[in-house]
Amino acid sequence: MSEVVEDGDPEFKSKTERKREFKQYQALARKLLTMPDAQLDQMPISESLADRLRAARKLSKSALQRELRFLGKHVSESDPQTIEAAINRIEHAHDLNTFAFKRLESWRDRLIDDDEAATTDEILTAFVDADRQQIRQLARNARRERERSQAPKSARALFRYLASL
Repeated sequence: MSEVVEDGDPEFKSKTERKREFKQYQALARKLLTMPDAQLDQMPISESLADRLRAARKLSKSALQRELRFLGKHVSESDPQTIEAAINRIEHAHDLNTFAFKRLESWRDRLIDDDEAATTDEILTAFVDADRQQIRQLARNARRERERSQAPKSARALFRYLASL
């Protein structure tokens, strides 16, 4: 006789939900499969799973499909949320670097355009260890270079100084 399972049971998952979860685990395994070895070593996965992923790269298409099902099972047994977070961190690292670069550029431009910008709270809180006098001097020199149509040597130096902080 089959056992009747209540729908209100928090542990109960329909077959469709289990399939959907398993497909997500396979997708994670596929992403791990395409990563270079250096990034794969940074992942929070077991060494045996990492070895299986490296070996799966050499398989034919049909064998790879079977192996992906197996790898999906192993991903589900480890911590899939942690693995997904690590993958997202690696995939979006470039976006974060671009954002930081653009923010530094905007601060540099604001410092060059406005002599009083070096004393604004936003810049002082962002750069606690900053030497205000050096920032002002570099900004003044950059302003002079811009007015004289010279190479932006001081603007570059200001950017490097802000980046070092």
